Amino acid sequence: MEINVDKNDYSIDQIYSMYKNWGIEFQPDFQRKFVMKDDKASKLIESVLLGIPIPTIYLNREIVNSWGEEKVVLSVIDWQQRLTAFCNFKDGKLTLKWLEERPDLNWKTYKTLPSKEQSILDMETLRCIVIKEWSREDLKYEIFARLNQWATSLKPQELRNCIYRWNFNDLLKELANDRKHHIVELFWWAKKEESQRNLRMDYEENILRFFALRNINNYDSSMWKTMNNYMAKNQNLSEEELRSHKKLFLDTLDAVYKSLWEDAFMAYEKDKWMFRKFSWSVYDSIMVPFSEYRPIDIIQNAKKIAEKIRVIKLYDEKYHSCAYAASWSKDKVKYRSEVIRNVLKEVIWEKNSTERCFPNRVKERLWEEKDHVCWICNQPILHKEDAEVDHIIPFSKWWETVYENAQLVHWRCNQQKGNREDI
Repeated sequence: MEINVDKNDYSIDQIYSMYKNWGIEFQPDFQRKFVMKDDKASKLIESVLLGIPIPTIYLNREIVNSWGEEKVVLSVIDWQQRLTAFCNFKDGKLTLKWLEERPDLNWKTYKTLPSKEQSILDMETLRCIVIKEWSREDLKYEIFARLNQWATSLKPQELRNCIYRWNFNDLLKELANDRKHHIVELFWWAKKEESQRNLRMDYEENILRFFALRNINNYDSSMWKTMNNYMAKNQNLSEEELRSHKKLFLDTLDAVYKSLWEDAFMAYEKDKWMFRKFSWSVYDSIMVPFSEYRPIDIIQNAKKIAEKIRVIKLYDEKYHSCAYAASWSKDKVKYRSEVIRNVLKEVIWEKNSTERCFPNRVKERLWEEKDHVCWICNQPILHKEDAEVDHIIPFSKWWETVYENAQLVHWRCNQQKGNREDI
């Protein structure tokens, strides 16, 4: 199969002129109808205005008989949807919507676009490969099929892998390939051979999702944008920060596996009465709150925690609505984690509540051996009844209720201190 081609450059305005004058055919019989949604078409226009390079376009040159005269016509082999979007915009059939980088252009049509942006769009050059001669009539169909066969769209994490190429991205890959901490057992969502798993960087995206959602206050307008922001902000970490990220994720994953086992992140399928389907939302609702507790406290209470989480998966309708469908809003992300967080708080607090309070002998020892000065306000404690024993490093930060971590404070000061260490 030998093909003769020309390499031509056409501006968007030239393409539009050919379109209006029947010099280019957007919908030859092998092309599908125009199906591009307005949000994607708007993003395409925005990309041109941002100066993002446009891929090569493939055209076929044909000689057709029009009203008794031969005429040269170009037909689109590849890029039909996007070229149609350009022409629809210039025709006033498209209004820009949902632009994130140029929100000032939202709800603009071509006519209401500022003149500078109109010129940028019109003058944008499109590199075109024009197929001149066909050895067979069906050759254009073969080329169309091959171009679309090879054109596999990148998934979001594959795009991040191309854009944020620093050490945090390397850490995500390292963790995704870890085989000592049950990632394969916990992340599977279909019975596939090991060689077929994670071909599209799903594991890396799961791991990134965990880090990005640990601070819900940083949640942006979408899950996609929240993860992008986290990678952009943390793409080049110090060695200490990398070690801290790695330890946090692996310790949390171990605690999840040892307490909830392989179906930890599986959603409940009501009609089958089974946990069979991996759920991203169930995953983050469990991983985020589990990361806030010591693994040993979770593992020691594994049976009770597992029972309570299973009941939530089966019967909590609000959890279902926040984890099983349309689950990417900030409120839903926050709620589903809070449900699991309350389980951990209840179970672990129940076990540790007696361990949290200092015995009276520690207060007596501090009163006898140390100056009667409140460590919070630095003022004298005049009466033992005004004194209270407090943790120097908060109990919630996993420190023990022992004399070495005890300090005398005014009971009123202690009520205001909370979990602060900066005193």
